[in-house]
Amino acid sequence: MKKFLLRLLLFFTILFAGSYALDYAMSNTLKKSNSYAMGEYSTWNDLLNGRLNAEIIINGSSRAWVQFDPTMLQDSLGHSCYNIGIDGHAFHLQYLRHLLMLKNNPAPKVIIHSVDVWSLLKRPELYNQEQFLPYMLWNPTIAKFITNIRGIPCPTTCFRW
Repeated sequence: MKKFLLRLLLFFTILFAGSYALDYAMSNTLKKSNSYAMGEYSTWNDLLNGRLNAEIIINGSSRAWVQFDPTMLQDSLGHSCYNIGIDGHAFHLQYLRHLLMLKNNPAPKVIIHSVDVWSLLKRPELYNQEQFLPYMLWNPTIAKFITNIRGIPCPTTCFRW
C-alpha cells in the first residue's frame, strides 16, 4: 500500500509539474504572437514589463483605442504617448490596465481617459478573451479581475494552498 501511494504521489507530482511547464511554454509563445487576439499581446507585454515610459497615457474602450493616435499626439505635443485603450471593455478592465500601468511603469504626467455612455456597463462575458490567456495563471491581479466574469474558470484563486 505504501508503494502504491508513493507511485500515485509521484504520478500526480509529475502531472502537475508537467502541466505548469506546458502552460508556461504555451503562454510565452502566445505572448510573442502579433496576429492572435487582435494584436493585444504587445500592449499587455508593454504594461507588464515596464516598457511604456510615456508622459501621456490614453486609456478607455475601443473608442480610445481607435480614435486617439499616439503618434499624432506625440508629434503635435512633443511628449511621448502610449495608448492602452482596451477594445470591447468598459471601466472594469480599463482600470485593470491602469493599475498594471502604475505598478510596472513610471507614472505619466497626463492621462487622457476616453469616456462614453457604455463606460460603466460591465459585460457579462469577456470580449476577445484570448488576450488574457497567457497572463491568467501567472498574474494574480489579472486573474482577480477576470475570474468573476461568466465563462472564465478561476485559474489561481482555486489553487491557493
